[in-house]
Amino acid sequence: MLKAKTNAIILVLSSIAIVGAFIVNSFFSVSLSKIATQAGNNLEYKLKECNAVLDTLLSVRAPGSNSSLYDAFDKKNIGVYLFKNDSLVFWNNSQLPVEEGLKAFQKNEGLLKLKHGYYLCSKIRKDNVTAYAVCLIKPIYDLQNNYLKNEFLNWTEIPGEIELLEKTSGDADVNLKNEKLFGLKGNEEHYFKPAVNLSCAYVFLTGFIALLISLMVFFKRNNSYRNLALVLLPIVILKVIIYLKPALLSGTFLYNLRLFANAGSVMNNSLADVLFNSTALLYISLLFHLKFSVFNNWRERILQFVMLFILAFFIIWQFNHSLKSLVINSTLSFDFLSVFNIRIAAAVGLLSLVFNSLALFVTLYRTCSFFDKSLLIDFIKYISTALALCLCLHFIAPMDSFLQDLWPLLFAAVLYVLVKLRYQRFSLGMGILILVMSAITSGFFNYYIDKDEKQHLEVLAYNLSERQDPLLESEFAGLPQRIHNDTKLGVLLNFLPGSEKEIASLLKQKYFSGYFNRYNIEFSMFDKDCRPLLTPGQAILLNEGFFEDQIKFNSDSTFSPELFFVKAYKKNSRYIGKIGLADKNLYVLLEPKQFEELGTFPDLLLDQSPQQKQENLKNSSYAVYRSDQNTNRYGEFNYPFYFRDSTALAGQDKEYIHHYFSPDESTRIIISKKVKDWNYRFTYNSYLFLFFSIVSFLCYYVYATLFTTNFNNASLTRRIQTIVIVLLLLAMSAVGITSGNLVSKQFETDNIKQLQEKTQTIENELAVMFKPEELFDVNQKELVNLKLKELTHLFNTDISLFDQHGTLFNTSQPRLYEKGLAAGVANPKAYFNLKENKASAYSYNEKAGTLQYLSLYTPVYSSNKTLLGFVNLPYFAKQSDLVNELSGIISALINVYVILFVISILAGLILAGYITKPLRLIKQQISNITLGKQNETINWSSNDEVGKLVNEYNNMLLKLEHSATLLAQSERESAWREMAKQVAHEIKNPLTPMKLNLQYLQHVMKNNPEGFNEKFETASRSIIEQIDTLAGIANEFSNFAKLPGTNLQSVNLTEVINSTVNLFDKKRASVIHTNLPAEEIFVLGDKEQALRVFNNIIKNAMQAIEGVEEPWISITARFEDDLYKVSIEDNGCGIAEAMREKIFEPNFTTKSTGSGLGLAMVKNIMSGFGGCIYFESKENKGTTFYMEFRKGN
Repeated sequence: MLKAKTNAIILVLSSIAIVGAFIVNSFFSVSLSKIATQAGNNLEYKLKECNAVLDTLLSVRAPGSNSSLYDAFDKKNIGVYLFKNDSLVFWNNSQLPVEEGLKAFQKNEGLLKLKHGYYLCSKIRKDNVTAYAVCLIKPIYDLQNNYLKNEFLNWTEIPGEIELLEKTSGDADVNLKNEKLFGLKGNEEHYFKPAVNLSCAYVFLTGFIALLISLMVFFKRNNSYRNLALVLLPIVILKVIIYLKPALLSGTFLYNLRLFANAGSVMNNSLADVLFNSTALLYISLLFHLKFSVFNNWRERILQFVMLFILAFFIIWQFNHSLKSLVINSTLSFDFLSVFNIRIAAAVGLLSLVFNSLALFVTLYRTCSFFDKSLLIDFIKYISTALALCLCLHFIAPMDSFLQDLWPLLFAAVLYVLVKLRYQRFSLGMGILILVMSAITSGFFNYYIDKDEKQHLEVLAYNLSERQDPLLESEFAGLPQRIHNDTKLGVLLNFLPGSEKEIASLLKQKYFSGYFNRYNIEFSMFDKDCRPLLTPGQAILLNEGFFEDQIKFNSDSTFSPELFFVKAYKKNSRYIGKIGLADKNLYVLLEPKQFEELGTFPDLLLDQSPQQKQENLKNSSYAVYRSDQNTNRYGEFNYPFYFRDSTALAGQDKEYIHHYFSPDESTRIIISKKVKDWNYRFTYNSYLFLFFSIVSFLCYYVYATLFTTNFNNASLTRRIQTIVIVLLLLAMSAVGITSGNLVSKQFETDNIKQLQEKTQTIENELAVMFKPEELFDVNQKELVNLKLKELTHLFNTDISLFDQHGTLFNTSQPRLYEKGLAAGVANPKAYFNLKENKASAYSYNEKAGTLQYLSLYTPVYSSNKTLLGFVNLPYFAKQSDLVNELSGIISALINVYVILFVISILAGLILAGYITKPLRLIKQQISNITLGKQNETINWSSNDEVGKLVNEYNNMLLKLEHSATLLAQSERESAWREMAKQVAHEIKNPLTPMKLNLQYLQHVMKNNPEGFNEKFETASRSIIEQIDTLAGIANEFSNFAKLPGTNLQSVNLTEVINSTVNLFDKKRASVIHTNLPAEEIFVLGDKEQALRVFNNIIKNAMQAIEGVEEPWISITARFEDDLYKVSIEDNGCGIAEAMREKIFEPNFTTKSTGSGLGLAMVKNIMSGFGGCIYFESKENKGTTFYMEFRKGN
């Protein structure tokens, strides 16, 4: 247990940390004007870095081989570009899409606004060479998703929610060299730095936990009801703080409404409330546990029982409510099978559940002490009480079913059995309780996850019933202008009707490929006289009136004014596009193909809502039926073509659970998910069991370290168990880390290999149709592009071609470049390495937004080995594949670990019990050894190491008995010799003066009889004094030999100390200073013997300070570690080093007179009190004697 002084230091430091966190966070808060000033400073510093990089660029001969130029972008976000005669000859990144816009930058330095972002730009021009350095300030993405955010870059230190104003004045202006660069507009009065805010929040929480622990230690020593109210006060204060949502915490995830928000609950409104409530309940339960350990009377017993009952009610209510809210009212993922989806916020939610469980354990454990008579009868009473608790919960705050309200009954029953059986295997007993609680939590989680999932599936079904396709509309938006500006199409239009096939082919392959491959597409074209110019597959499409009627009466407009959604068409989705081409109208009819999968359209190019839709469809299958026919399906499950045949699915397939939805009369949707089998549930429970075990052990370790001595004197059994478990944990961790690294490396190697194989196959396919030179021929560009899109669809990967200068020439995924997600140049490291023939292929991890992906470059050579350009294959795919693979390995390892963990506990108990059995037997026998009596030997049949130990014990026992006999005889003889020697010495001292006085009287009687009477009187007084000395010596030996038996009772130590001090005369007592508590001190002891102890010690101190100029004696008493500690300090001569070991031995003295029995007698008395005495001394500086007494009533 912490010492009072240490605890006081922790109390002060934790209070300082709490207050300091608010002060520091407030100190670092800034206004918008200060943000603008700091941003200006950052921009000036970044500009200096840009100029330094430009100086390096212009000073080196071969920039392509200079690593510092690449580091400028990788480490400082500075992109550099070198132009010679307006031709780009060097660049250090392929991420910033600025190479085309740089030429329009007229200034030497300043703000450069391009289509996809704001940049800080610096330019140096020398003759025909121009060098640019740009640094992204804020991107401008058309799309917003998990990877693309329009927020300021971190180096600017501008919060993401602030708006940038380029021309108009904002609330504050950012200046560069005293000139306005751009304005800032914000909605907050003060802003907090995220790093400082988060650090202060952690300091605050850490300080508060330390404060609670410190208060518990204080309450352990002073557990009165008044102090109980005092230590509960911080809980009330923090609840008020959390309710007010201070800036210190409001900027953290604890108040992030996107993660968790429960507007319907006052107590659990935010994740901060959930964490606080569970922590507070655990804290209160521990206080009650410390307070309610002793029952003084039946009234207090009833009061404490009622308080524990109410506390248990709130704990269970909090557990139920918070668990349900964490699933239903949050976006947190509790799918533990995907380890990398677990976020810190979800871990905090789980932590709150563990705290609730521990609080319930502590409360119910203390409640068990109220039932301490008959095991069976008390068990019935205890279970009845638990049942009453469940009924109260059911009627006041019910769960979804009555059975769910009964879970505390199971936990209470298991706990009661373990407690009443006085289960000594703490590890196994605690493990059983954790297993029960994790299984209960797992059951509730799965129930609410299924319930929440059903609600999400209803929303998903509604979305699937929506026949409009936002991705299609987005893809179509840019096509009319491109088609209108297509010169080749314009030429073909002039040759109609002979060019009909060429026009349809050009439109399909150049414009309506990629994502449009999921649709059946028909083209119709009419001249100004409404005559058809193309021949579609359906006769009705030869009538322009059909299209016009559909657009005018049956369609809704879309994001693109040239695209219309035909809402009246119920069988499936249908779009009609109308594009004007001079005096002609082109109509495009789009209907989705049946059974078309979602494909591999990269998440990077999906907006937030479509991306969320794809996320929801993971691990699911669905089928959409319109007019009883399957019009669309997705996933692994094979659905029937007609809806009427789908009703038998539930009986035929046991691996899937099917959910049926009917958004409207003509639409039926089936969403299927795999049934959660025993493997899923076991794995899920394994994660919870592991988390509960770790947190519970850490909490128990803190509690046991502070309030018990369990870890101070760990048994051999516990050490064996700990070693087994730790070794297992280390082994599993090593296996997990090694496996993860191997899988990651193998995954990357496989990806590179697949890309290389795909690249080789694609190059072979291209070589069949084109010569190498034709791939980079402008006249063949469109035909090559059509082939690239065909190969993209075939090989499920995007393809880009870069010319020999590293500039983008052709691509199957133009949106990646049009949206500003990549620059129109090759990766510079790949370009310069391949250009110099340093490698046959180059793979590199590139970045778009926050998405990292693998990219492979291979060179393309002409027949005469001249470098023509490069083929690039980006691998967006399947970044989730690695995550899923690693999650599967970790899940398997955790399953194995949990099984081995349980086995290790059982094995540890069995092995420890087997190994320590002879040691326990020897311990028991040793404890029964009594000198002078016949002691029993141990019988052990085995001749192993343990058997040899037992034999040695038996032999030593025989030797010990023989030695004990000799020792007893020797000690008796030695004691008599020592006593006789001391008695003779002490008696001889007064006898010598007595003899001299008598001889003197004889001499006077013979030689001077006249003065005999006077001399006789003087001598007789001296003889009487020596006789008194002999009597005193006799009394001391008698007292030491016949110390009365100690009658322990409660003694007023304050009164004893004051009485002892008063024995001395005023002059001597004036040097004694007492420092005693205001309240009286009561200890266990004997008053008469206590007086003798203090009289002896203070008398010795008085003798030690004789001859000191400013003598003093200080007596201090304090309560510490359940003991009263009294110190008597003097500034006397001290005790010599050589004498300190013998100071408490009988007959030893440092003075010329005295028996040397005083301190030996004091030590015996203190041992009889159950206390102890020890001292510290420095020669010529003083001595301090310490005495420890047990607390009395």
